[in-house]
Amino acid sequence: MHEIIKKISDIYSDSEEQTRQKMTVRILSSYSDTILDEEGIDVRTPGRQREKSDLVKIFCHYARYTLKFSTSRIAWYINRHHATILNACIKYEYHFLNDQLFREKAEFFKTRFKNIDGYINEEPNKAKLLQLCKCVSEEKAKKLLKIIYGYENISEIEVKSEVIAHE
Repeated sequence: MHEIIKKISDIYSDSEEQTRQKMTVRILSSYSDTILDEEGIDVRTPGRQREKSDLVKIFCHYARYTLKFSTSRIAWYINRHHATILNACIKYEYHFLNDQLFREKAEFFKTRFKNIDGYINEEPNKAKLLQLCKCVSEEKAKKLLKIIYGYENISEIEVKSEVIAHE
């Protein structure tokens, strides 16, 4: 990776750090611009509003774990400290598991970001089925499995409780 950056910096005839900064801006700006276009909120400016902090969490998590940017590089881009990026990624996981509205917003932006990356959903039916599984009771999940797998005897499927089934 270091050699590639060095070759690119020779082409640009800038310093290596300036080349890294240009590449970071070029790559991450399409994602932050998508958020700005959709929500009218710029993740690069500081603020403590809930809507902005949620979008920063989504942006940081995607940049860190999908695009594989370092926390310091993301922090440089959005004008924050690297510890803020780490905290945003941790909070993302918590909110994604516990907050339905945040989860929907995160899924929406992940889909938009994957479109930017050129990702094509090759299993749309599986994704829809998994989303449905989050909404049904254990008993209904048992009936769905009977239909899907063609179980003749429904007692073959064990039901432990009447709680919402999760993947």
